[in-house]
Amino acid sequence: MTARALAAAMVRQAGDPRVRYIGFRIDQDGVSRNRLIEEIRRTGRAIDPQGFEAASPWLTRYDGTHGIVRCTHTGVAVTRRILETIRFDEGQIETVGTSGTIRGLVSKHLPQLAERDDTRP
Repeated sequence: MTARALAAAMVRQAGDPRVRYIGFRIDQDGVSRNRLIEEIRRTGRAIDPQGFEAASPWLTRYDGTHGIVRCTHTGVAVTRRILETIRFDEGQIETVGTSGTIRGLVSKHLPQLAERDDTRP
């Protein structure tokens, strides 16, 4: 695929929501991906059910201590609040940065996930 074709394929279609990627880390190992997803859902529905649905958070990447959550551009504040409210016996979540692209987030805030960055051309 040529660079021009790749760029055309990556253009956001009309009506597609703009997204943001929020990077985070958990203080300690031991939290499974499934448990984290369930806690995000449970906490989001408890804190702000309408905001949670509008933000549409989605766990994009997670390696056990660092991860990336995708959300709508209008749902960044709600998603950050959800993540920072979650507490585990193993630790708590700290957000480390927000970006419009996974590549930007990884390069600026999460170099630990760089080897898994499949957004490179």
